Amino acid sequence: MKKTHYARKKRQLRSLVKKLKLVHMSGKENMEHQILRLKAKIKIILNELLPVFSKWELKRIIGATALTLGVFVSTSSRAQTFTTPIKNPFGLTATQEMAFPTFSDLDNDGDQDLLVGEYYGTLQYYENTGTKTNPQFTASVPNPFGLAPTLGLSFPTFVDLDDDGDMDLLVGEYYGNMGYYENTGTANNPQFATGVTNPFGLTGSQGFAIPVFADMDDDGDMDLIVGEYYGDIGYYENIGTITSPSFAAPVKNPFGLTSTLYIACPSVADMDNDGDMDLMVGEYYGALQYFENTGTISNPQFASAVQNPFGLTSVLDMASPAMTDLDADGDVDILVGEYYGDMQYFRNDLINGVENIGQISMDVYPNPVIDLLNLGTTQGIDNIHVFNLLGQKVYSSENVTNQVNLSTLPEGMYSVRIEMQNGDVAVNRFQKL
Repeated sequence: MKKTHYARKKRQLRSLVKKLKLVHMSGKENMEHQILRLKAKIKIILNELLPVFSKWELKRIIGATALTLGVFVSTSSRAQTFTTPIKNPFGLTATQEMAFPTFSDLDNDGDQDLLVGEYYGTLQYYENTGTKTNPQFTASVPNPFGLAPTLGLSFPTFVDLDDDGDMDLLVGEYYGNMGYYENTGTANNPQFATGVTNPFGLTGSQGFAIPVFADMDDDGDMDLIVGEYYGDIGYYENIGTITSPSFAAPVKNPFGLTSTLYIACPSVADMDNDGDMDLMVGEYYGALQYFENTGTISNPQFASAVQNPFGLTSVLDMASPAMTDLDADGDVDILVGEYYGDMQYFRNDLINGVENIGQISMDVYPNPVIDLLNLGTTQGIDNIHVFNLLGQKVYSSENVTNQVNLSTLPEGMYSVRIEMQNGDVAVNRFQKL
């Protein structure tokens, strides 16, 4: 009887969430009362179902509604908000026209440096001479390290594409081609080779190519996501290896993604700390569209776009987000380039840490950890994966015991995904000292 009752309540929850989305999307005025009634009903049912079903399962039902209308399955997994944006902070200066930022620790000193593409194809480099908790950027240097301007616009993104320990560079351009600049220097003294257009089987996109890398299928190599002029997002699966990439033909708007309103500028990070890649996409009119990954680490599926969640606001046209933990406080901050070359900084004021947001609850200790991390479970562990704040896998092991050695990881905040032999999954968060 109870099983039938709770199954009926789950169906009722899905129905109410669907109604709430339809009311919200209708755009009709004077709907506040109906919205409040629907939200109240949803919260009552959630309170009844939380002791019975996992937060993971209920989260999949609620989806993006949690962000747009304030309905939360778990306050810890959603308790982040961004401050009012600050224009050109930390000594930054505007580019000549348009700003397309990307972060990387180019000199291997532990803080995030900045490379910004601009309208006439120049790449402006801002070295971070501050610290990992208190950034400060020098005056920009155009086309450093042997780089050259691209044709028209430049859309840069960093990746270690050949797995040699230093950061290579892929730069999209106005007509949809992508130039690859291999780093032939070192991790702390980069030097880039002459650009190669559309290598590794890549093909140009339809107008503008705005690239970002992520391991979307959890196979250990970096796949490519490319935003385009008309708002579509192309997915190029890496069918090569971690050291020798080869990209499949692009698939347009996969995994449930939808087009934005002209010019899609994608950025990838694990925004909800559940161990998979979420997507933040800037668009021409300055809004930020958030696509939550409600699938899995190896089989992504994105919820409907949510505009300007977490207290974010639109910028002055041509929003180009770059996500990183700029102040080393354990959450993902966002720097957004805009049309006239300014950059708006949204600092993440994470209220609570994220713990136990998988299917089961599990402690990890000590937290912070220096070398040996203990996994508080008596179940048999099949495998574990550790991810940095950008959702990049930095450690993986199978058939582990209840203790793993993470001494080789750099300092920072991480999430760990533990898969049990019985199929249960736990996701937790820890700090590495």
